[in-house]
Amino acid sequence: MLISRIGWTPRKVGNLYDVTIHISFSERFLFAEVPVDVDRFMVTWDGKLVSCLPTGSRGNYICKLSSPKGIHKLVVTASYRGIPVVKTEEVPLVDFDVSLVQEKNYLLIQVLGYSKEPDMINVKVDGNPLVPSHIGPGEYRVDLTRGGVAEVEVCISGICKRSVMNVDLTLSLDRWDPEVWVGRDLYGYRVEGVLGEGGFSYVLKASSPGGIVALKVPKLVQSPSGGLTRNVISVLDNLFKEQSALLDLSDSPYLVKLVGVHLDRDTLRKALIEPRYYLEYPPMIVMEYMAGGSVGKLVRDDALFYSDSWKRVVFLIISRISSGLIKIHEKGYVHCDVKPTNVLLDREPPPTAGEIYERMRRREVNPKLADLGSAVKAGGIPPGITLEYSSLEQLASTRQGGIDPRDDIYSLGAMAYFLLTRRYLNDPMIPSMERMLQGEKIDRSIYRLRDYAPLETVGLDSAVVRFLKDMTAEQRSSRPTALAVFNFFTSILN
Repeated sequence: MLISRIGWTPRKVGNLYDVTIHISFSERFLFAEVPVDVDRFMVTWDGKLVSCLPTGSRGNYICKLSSPKGIHKLVVTASYRGIPVVKTEEVPLVDFDVSLVQEKNYLLIQVLGYSKEPDMINVKVDGNPLVPSHIGPGEYRVDLTRGGVAEVEVCISGICKRSVMNVDLTLSLDRWDPEVWVGRDLYGYRVEGVLGEGGFSYVLKASSPGGIVALKVPKLVQSPSGGLTRNVISVLDNLFKEQSALLDLSDSPYLVKLVGVHLDRDTLRKALIEPRYYLEYPPMIVMEYMAGGSVGKLVRDDALFYSDSWKRVVFLIISRISSGLIKIHEKGYVHCDVKPTNVLLDREPPPTAGEIYERMRRREVNPKLADLGSAVKAGGIPPGITLEYSSLEQLASTRQGGIDPRDDIYSLGAMAYFLLTRRYLNDPMIPSMERMLQGEKIDRSIYRLRDYAPLETVGLDSAVVRFLKDMTAEQRSSRPTALAVFNFFTSILN
């Protein structure tokens, strides 16, 4: 059996390429290949004969030609002991460039002028080899975990080009951009985008073999506008210890289901010193993905807010969320962060308030309370505080503990106030609460600054106004239980 091998080496000279073609022939004999001189052979380039000469080494020939760029057809026809052999190759002679662009946490490599896959692409950052991913015609991506000198070499049809640039991947916890996780794999979950950011965490959308999930990544520094954050290691340690109970809690139809918790204490400690550990191995809570977004988005829609059906939508939301709180409180926990952005819809809602109410009533769209990762045992220290919806008692418990289920009821009442009025019940108290967070003495008299008049101007029944006042009463003991809240709003709707 005659075997022919063809190779070529192009060199650009002006607008043309000087091409050297290397051809070798051999015969397979037992388990070896033996070079042989053929009886005759012919070489054509785009149908035109090419002159070739023997190299002096048995079975090896060399041909030279000049050609413009493009895809060319090379055909070698040979005869050995009366047996003909024909081999055809496509030879790309391309003029390409290599472009490097840093996009936050990755390097984008563009091979300009050539859309097929190169013969070779080598990438190094500070001498460390990295594997590029093919993301589109002529485009490659390399995830970065550190900065340095990036060297990229691309070879096409024997032509190699090299490009070099400095990449800056300065990671800082106090200026963290969650977009750096997009496109990365975190514990087997592929991050597709950023869903949102709160005072204490980032929420990412990710895909997995089991479907779409949401990833909550706690922030490792305090957000100036987000309130008080306890020592993050302590908070996450408690979450890790309590995860079995919290996973069980999330079986309620009105609580966003927890899928798992990922935490490595040693890596977390390293992340507080070297942020690249936070990039690669962040502490993370995996949750059910809620496609409809938060009810905080609904209240900003004028068509919904000014609809005659909006109050019924709010009452139904409060009823369903109080149902979830019943289970949390019965198991001895306090949620600690009830607010509109933590109430999510499992499906995209219809466009009108009337339709939203009917679909919620039929449980075709369900509001669920998210962020069980903030829950702690009653009497403990909450992981943080959202001033717009928190009681003064919850603020005090961030110092010495003592969180109580009735603090969740206050937050639920403050949330109902906001959904019905677009105003914060705590708004006149917030400047004083901020000073209290910095160590000033708790002053309960500021409760009297709150204004309930907006509830009456939106046309609420006096019984509803009274009940919302009870939910946000100055004394914890005067606030109803989650079961009483559920019964009250369910009776109104019925």
